Amino acid sequence: MASQRRIALLMERLVGFNHEVLRGIRDYVGSSKPWVCHFIDPRPELVPIVSQWEPDGVIAFLGSAEIASSVAALDAPVVDVANWIKAEGVAQVGLDDFAIGRCGGEYLASLGFESFAFLGNAGLEFARQRRRGFETALSEMGFKSAHYSADPLRFPTVRGWTMGGVDGQLSSWLQALPKPVAIFADNDERALLVSEACAASDLSVPEDVAILGVDDDPYLCELGYPSISSIATPARRLGFVAARRLNEMMQGVPQLSPTQLLPPTGVVSRRSTDFYAYGDPIVASAMRMIRDEACRGLTVQDLADKLPVSRRTLERLFFLHVGRPPGDEIHRFRLEAARRLLGTTDLPLEAIAGEVGLRSTGWLSQSFESRFGMRPREYRRFTSEDLLKNAIVTEHSD
Repeated sequence: MASQRRIALLMERLVGFNHEVLRGIRDYVGSSKPWVCHFIDPRPELVPIVSQWEPDGVIAFLGSAEIASSVAALDAPVVDVANWIKAEGVAQVGLDDFAIGRCGGEYLASLGFESFAFLGNAGLEFARQRRRGFETALSEMGFKSAHYSADPLRFPTVRGWTMGGVDGQLSSWLQALPKPVAIFADNDERALLVSEACAASDLSVPEDVAILGVDDDPYLCELGYPSISSIATPARRLGFVAARRLNEMMQGVPQLSPTQLLPPTGVVSRRSTDFYAYGDPIVASAMRMIRDEACRGLTVQDLADKLPVSRRTLERLFFLHVGRPPGDEIHRFRLEAARRLLGTTDLPLEAIAGEVGLRSTGWLSQSFESRFGMRPREYRRFTSEDLLKNAIVTEHSD
């Protein structure tokens, strides 16, 4: 039997994202790798405890320069799964935050909004990248975005169990934004804060303010009233890839790049974005039909038959209000559905093409690469969970 490996897991226990990362680590470990995992909060004052345990490897959520410096000094290879800061000499397996921001901008713009805003912690690298991706996507469509910097020392947070009163400055900022407005928050915690501030400010969600978060944490998203839409991230897959990379590092396998980034798997729509802000009621009705029926073989002629306009008038209205024909919008919804299925299921491409209403796998592959910059199988390699059954790992909690 191979000798045991001591693995330190420095991760906060209250964060839903981390729970999924840990599941991914378990998927990789399975029952065949002799890993013994020591679970401890990522706080600088606790790193000496980790050092005394003499770990062979470390997987950590490095949320500050202080903890990153402490962990980097350990005599063991380290993989960071946060990507919040740039930690010198530490391997990172994280999320493609720029792509997450682009996804948020494209999705909210597709709802017909013309007023946008971003809320995030300007002191963290992941938030800066999400804002940059968001604003880049909007700029390419001719839109600008307002910005509100969330001060973590002033904002109440779920993570710190310091929930307090609604932030007055946030409420004032929300009230001053042109309505209707679509707000992209850098994670689900801050999206929930926006939801609370809207309720305190008598702003209707989603009619006045549409809200989109990140990570699709079901507990946080369902706490919002109404429930909060969120960009799903491959956290479980991230844990799997991080564990695999750490294993390679412990075996001395050369690493080609210090950073590996995984793209988002799509938007999980809930009530907080269930609104189409197009000024024309025909276009708004058509967009709802596309959302509900695009993957069921819906055609442009079907839309025209169900609405009190001719096909030519419908296409003219779409060009005027959406900037593209209704057929392109139907196709966009199908590709987004395909992306979600690729990232969350093990369905073969033939089945996925059928599920989303595309006529062949060749058409799916060609269209998917044109929109997302990679073939479906390549995308799945980045995001699929590669689940291993009967995962077993021994964990010691402090």
